[in-house]
Amino acid sequence: MENNKKILKLIEKRLEFGAKEHGAQVPLDGTRDHLQDAIEEALDMIVYLAAMLIEIKKKESKWLKLKRSCITICSKLGLTNIKKKCKSWISSLTTY
Repeated sequence: MENNKKILKLIEKRLEFGAKEHGAQVPLDGTRDHLQDAIEEALDMIVYLAAMLIEIKKKESKWLKLKRSCITICSKLGLTNIKKKCKSWISSLTTY
C-alpha cells in the first residue's frame, strides 16, 4: 500500500501545482476540452520520452566503446585476468 500512497502524493502535488498555475481547480463544467488537453499532454510526454531515449542511447554507445577498447587493450597485452576484471568493472558501471 505504501507505493499507492506515493503515487497519490504525486498526483496531489500535480493537482496543487495546476491549481496555482491556472488559478483554479480542474473545471468539470464543460468549459475545457479535456480530451484535447490530454492529447496535447500525451504528445508532450512522447517528445520528452524520445529525448530521454536518445540521451540513454548516447550513454550506452559511449560505454560500449569504452568496453570494447578496454577488452581490446587487455587482449593485446595478454592480460586474461585483467580482461575478466575489466568486463566485470564495466558491467557494474553500466548498470543504472
